Amino acid sequence: MVVLNDRVRLAKLIWGFRLSQAVITAAKLGIPDLLGHEAQTAGDLALRAGVHAPSLHRLLRALAGMGIFEMDAAGRFSNTPLSDLLRDDVPGSMRALALLPGDTAFWAAWGALDQSVKTGKTAFEILNGCDVWTWRAERPEASAIFDRAMSGISSMQTAAITEAYPFSSGDRIIDVAGGNGTLLAAIVAANRGVSGVLFEQRHVASHAKAKLGAQAHIDIAEGDMFAAIPRGGTAYLLKTILHDWQDAECLAILKRCREAMAEPAKLLVIEEMIPPPEEPPSDTILFLDLQMMVTAGGRERTLNEFRSLLQETGFHLARVIGTKCPLSILEAVPV
Repeated sequence: MVVLNDRVRLAKLIWGFRLSQAVITAAKLGIPDLLGHEAQTAGDLALRAGVHAPSLHRLLRALAGMGIFEMDAAGRFSNTPLSDLLRDDVPGSMRALALLPGDTAFWAAWGALDQSVKTGKTAFEILNGCDVWTWRAERPEASAIFDRAMSGISSMQTAAITEAYPFSSGDRIIDVAGGNGTLLAAIVAANRGVSGVLFEQRHVASHAKAKLGAQAHIDIAEGDMFAAIPRGGTAYLLKTILHDWQDAECLAILKRCREAMAEPAKLLVIEEMIPPPEEPPSDTILFLDLQMMVTAGGRERTLNEFRSLLQETGFHLARVIGTKCPLSILEAVPV
């Protein structure tokens, strides 16, 4: 028998996209930044944002009902700890992460989820005629938002990774597809005598150069990880890279890493894993798996699936190191 509470809960899940779009819209308009530390009316905010005041009031009132803003008895709005995270000027800002799914092409891909389920193909490619990486490479603004979003995520994970893995003085880290270098810079800063190479595609490397500047002990190399990866590293880093790809592409990336490595170099694969059947998975990892299916074409994997990929490309999984975040570090050595 279906009870009322079940119907209400299901209805909220069905209409969940409304909250997502409301948050995205507030981030697009820069409302949390305009608010700062001062309570303001929607009319005052609308003048500064160049939008329709009554409509903005309705948006902020709805979001205040969800705890994302706060509305006082006089109808003024102020930031909360949640909306503060949507400001550009706070450490660990999540504004770019909010803008990422707000892109029309990204949003439309989720609308075509049924096409991925029916065909096994990536909805984004079905709609746009190319993969998401090609699409972003041709659109600098979208690429920059993606890089900032990944940097924001990485900033939340960086301390956990640097604390968990014991890099040694003299290590030279090749960070493969390392975005704008957030993680690599943190590792180098936290470990005396460690240097690194950020290896990225040209359009991403240009953003990294602007962010890192002439940071000591970090070089930037441009290239295609499917063609060749720089040699000379003692540790090769793949952070949340393999989940973007299907097995065939993962094997190609791992083979390029293996070709570049000389003993006693190590490969560090950093990923969140789907737990074994006896352990309940988080909804985060399962919906991230759907996101990979819809947009990037990749997938989340179990430990055994990662082990198989490594074995097939000439690696032995030496150990798995947990961190204080959902990511694990899989340390592999050439065989």
